[in-house]
Amino acid sequence: MEFRILGPLEVLRDGEIVTPAAPKQRALLIRLLLQPNEVISAERLVADLWGEDAPAKAVGTLQFHVSKLRSALEPDRAKGKEPTILLTRKPGYLLAAQPEDIDLARFESLMATAREAEPAEAADLYRQALALHRGPPLVDVTYEAFAQADIQRITEEAQVALEHRIDADLADGRAVELLPELEGLVAEHPLREGLWAQYMTSLYQAGRQAEALRAYREAERVLGEELGIEPGPALRALEEQILLQDPGLGAAPPRQLARPGNLPAQPSTFVGRRDERVTVDRLVHETRLLTLVGAGGTGKTRLALHAAEDLDEFGEAWLIKLGPISDPELVAHTAATALGVTDRSDDPLEATVEALRAKHALAIVDNCEHVLEGAARFVAALLERCPSLTIIATSREPLGTAGETTYGVPPLRLDTADGESEAARLFRERAGAARPDLDELPTATVEEICRSLDGIPLAI
Repeated sequence: MEFRILGPLEVLRDGEIVTPAAPKQRALLIRLLLQPNEVISAERLVADLWGEDAPAKAVGTLQFHVSKLRSALEPDRAKGKEPTILLTRKPGYLLAAQPEDIDLARFESLMATAREAEPAEAADLYRQALALHRGPPLVDVTYEAFAQADIQRITEEAQVALEHRIDADLADGRAVELLPELEGLVAEHPLREGLWAQYMTSLYQAGRQAEALRAYREAERVLGEELGIEPGPALRALEEQILLQDPGLGAAPPRQLARPGNLPAQPSTFVGRRDERVTVDRLVHETRLLTLVGAGGTGKTRLALHAAEDLDEFGEAWLIKLGPISDPELVAHTAATALGVTDRSDDPLEATVEALRAKHALAIVDNCEHVLEGAARFVAALLERCPSLTIIATSREPLGTAGETTYGVPPLRLDTADGESEAARLFRERAGAARPDLDELPTATVEEICRSLDGIPLAI
């Protein structure tokens, strides 16, 4: 005899369906299956099946349904022969069944085994467990009070099994094939942070770091709008790991083929700036002109370059340095030289526009404060004539161009709530590279040095 309650009730006897038709008998059988091989009192069964609407002769009515259910479960039982499945045991009844005969028990057994297995085997076991679900559990008694706690428990266990299966698949290196499934799951269950974490991890392992960070921002938005809360510590920590390309996340994003452009290779690691990196990434996708504003030495250029490295959806990425010039009339010529198109036209602006007009490109226009008016005119012309171009400008003051979004780049953090400050980490990395003995400086000394320099990266 096989009993299935993970979906519509089904009872199979030697492969033949013998499910009782009467709703009350179906409810009685499900109630007994939730506690197989245990005696449930007649009083408890009456309360669960009828509640306050119990008939005048409730015990007699229960006995009637027990008799009908016995006939459905054992239609060939001879008259006078003791039943072997639905048994009378004082003070009530007991349903005798082996664990392997009940889909819910098999599901729980597979779950327990999977938790101890290696990833590939675990993923298969979780799939077997989930395959037992044919729809919402206990669907025949959805509105019965006695079933509510079990419906919630089983539904949650199925969701956990799904998330464990995805974890096992991720550990087995299946990030790319998981992405379509996870995209659908976060849309269906947008408040489950575990699914967002898996989606972000899968995107990262598939080499789509920027999209993984955007997924975090979407989770942050949904949780804020729906529940008025921020992502929990685990999801925030995952965002940090993705930003830092933590090896603990598994496979790092594959190295991208060099894209057209002239972005220079960075000679040292990029320290800190977690919040700034997230904000710049978000703003670049909300505007076509983002100006990073701040005092000299705050790291505007380095932040822009690092952001450009992460923004791999742009087909080309160019750096236009305006620092060496002081004549506003030379801005377009400097840009054309950076793009290598000075030979295309006598008009350097026209040559630059022609080179970028049809491209989904990113341009960093650096140190605009040296030629502010000329830089503003040049940027405005590019944005007007190159519809797929996005520009990150760096300047000590805004350009004042239509559509401009500005972001003030602060000094490195000097707070030490999470250990050494960002400024201190930068000091140790840069100073330690020059003089290893400086790595032995006490933290308090390093922090004092950084405070005296106001956390300015260039000064440090």
